[in-house]
Amino acid sequence: MRRNDGAALAATLTAAFWDDPFYAGITAGRPEPERRAALDRYFALALREAWRAGEVQAGDDGAGVAIWTAPSGSPGAEAAASDKQRALQALLRAEEWAAYQAIGAFSHRMVAAAVPDGAWYLSILGVDPARQGAGWGARLLRPTLTRLDAQQLTGYLETFNSRSLAFYGRHGFVTAASAVEPVTGAPYWILCRPPNP
Repeated sequence: MRRNDGAALAATLTAAFWDDPFYAGITAGRPEPERRAALDRYFALALREAWRAGEVQAGDDGAGVAIWTAPSGSPGAEAAASDKQRALQALLRAEEWAAYQAIGAFSHRMVAAAVPDGAWYLSILGVDPARQGAGWGARLLRPTLTRLDAQQLTGYLETFNSRSLAFYGRHGFVTAASAVEPVTGAPYWILCRPPNP
């Protein structure tokens, strides 16, 4: 899909992550239509960051999307991340921003201890709930994983969803760290994927 389809991709991700502990943790106090609009905007900002300094893989019909961000130090990565942070601070309410920062600080400490430098981050992989189980997740992962293998680069992700562990395991990801995230009180995993030779 083209960049001007970002609104449709963001809506797909809102549907996919509606009950996710992280996204619930930063928007749960809003009424449903307002929460949906906030999440749509959140995912639009994540897409914009990856289009500037990363990769976006999307199904032609918007069934799903994978958002990868480049490692720190990559061209444009810091500026894209800083712009996203400023936009998120404007989007989120004060208590939501505080929760976002607290979860982010916890995540940063965990990632710094568990993930090698230079790893690409699968920040979001979501498939429309009506299309899940049809192989879309694997198709969305394949192009970037193939590139990472060719360049002998590591990929990693974070998840609050225990059901996704087996899926990512089939694609070479292994658990690098796990904990209970204190703001959400939910189990949290970091998965890393070393490159295939």
